[in-house]
Amino acid sequence: MQYIVTLGSVIEAIKKTYYANDGDYYEKSYWPLLKDRFPNCEDYWRHFVVPITRRMEANVTDQRKRTLPREHVSEDILDLASVHYSLFMHLVCGYDHVMSPRLSSFEDFYTHLAMACDLAEEFLLGSYLLALECTGGRAGVAQLAKREDAQRPADDRNEASPGKPVPTPATPPGRQGVLDEYFGASEDWKEYKFHAKRIREYRDAILRNIQIGRVIVAGDIVLVPRKEHIQDYRKWPGVFLAADDPSRLQSHFIDMKEQMILDTETLEVMLNKLWQRPISDMKRFFFDDKNAVILGKYQITPT
Repeated sequence: MQYIVTLGSVIEAIKKTYYANDGDYYEKSYWPLLKDRFPNCEDYWRHFVVPITRRMEANVTDQRKRTLPREHVSEDILDLASVHYSLFMHLVCGYDHVMSPRLSSFEDFYTHLAMACDLAEEFLLGSYLLALECTGGRAGVAQLAKREDAQRPADDRNEASPGKPVPTPATPPGRQGVLDEYFGASEDWKEYKFHAKRIREYRDAILRNIQIGRVIVAGDIVLVPRKEHIQDYRKWPGVFLAADDPSRLQSHFIDMKEQMILDTETLEVMLNKLWQRPISDMKRFFFDDKNAVILGKYQITPT
């Protein structure tokens, strides 16, 4: 028999559920690394991930079972929760490389950080699509209408006839293009896109070419090219010249660990700002509107 979850019981569960007391092992252990700069990560989890789990079932006391999804929750909601958790873990893995560095930690760190950006955008896109579905506004969004049209079979879009060529399908807009529509003129979104672009470019430079040159000073301080100068130092001769030029070394290079910490902390602050939009939308759908679409996907009854 399916366990009935009401909106009232969800509200009561949210009040007492936090990473610290009811998260899984990783959430309990590593949330302190993120909580000051990314508190909305936990806020989203409390309000919109906890309700899909068996934490809502009073008869389930085994901690391992409490984190499992409830029956019949919509697949897109489960996917959104999986993306959110994966983002959390990539940020945590980045910190692991900062705190316990290994030989490949610099390269591994930027792999995790770039993946965190990919997952953040996947999460925001999923949140946008969900919001549109809840409001019935999906067909009126130009970017998504083009995307859907491009994915339909050609003979559904145009009746093919002898001698009449079938038009080449339009290229679906990229993920960031749809998110541009979601966030509009938001300065927070523009700042995030610039930061994410720099992270991905840096990741590509240090992983897909010869080993990036490093300058070691004072015995154990490792300097690496700053993100804005990485293209100037993809070959070793440039690094050798910079090592002999104190002025260039100071302006074009940075302590490796310092840059890693700065990049992840900056990203967390930016994500915290962006998370406010889906959280605000979802809280309105759940608690103000009691939206039938979202409650149905979560298998939650209004009363």
